[in-house]
Amino acid sequence: HGELCRKTFSYLKIHASLQESVLTITVEDNGTGLSTDRLEEINETLRQINVEQISTPNHIGLKNTLYRLKLLYGNDASMELKPVSGGGILVSLQIPLNHFSNKEERHESTDCGR
Repeated sequence: HGELCRKTFSYLKIHASLQESVLTITVEDNGTGLSTDRLEEINETLRQINVEQISTPNHIGLKNTLYRLKLLYGNDASMELKPVSGGGILVSLQIPLNHFSNKEERHESTDCGR
């Protein structure tokens, strides 16, 4: 959104790391960013997402992504947005990989009644 009209170089950095059975994926850009208030509003909405309270994902984007991560990896999966110095946003996903003890459990939980 809006990157075509920029006069400076745009970038998107993606990084992944694994530490103590938690996969962390970060995505960072140098776009126009969001205000601190708007970032906090989004983060508060994301913190409230709980698989047991949502019956059907009806959103696209961040909320749907986090809902699906929680559905697959449990409520310990998380997402947070942070401002990047000089503009842009860093999105951090935390995915607990020890949620399932084997592939069968993962398969059963993603069946979704089909």
